Amino acid sequence: VQVCEGDTVEVLIINQQQSFDPLTIHWHGVLQKGTPFMDGTALVSQCPISPYSKFTYRF
Repeated sequence: VQVCEGDTVEVLIINQQQSFDPLTIHWHGVLQKGTPFMDGTALVSQCPISPYSKFTYRF
């Protein structure tokens, strides 16, 4: 994925893991200035995505 500074990124995550574990995606190398709740750190910046649920990251 390539984006330019100032672009908006939108990623839909659908948790369909067979293990029924909750999940998050942590975006390494992305400065979450103004969107710290989209950092993906489970139980710190957001609740994990429950099994068979979806979440859209926007930053």
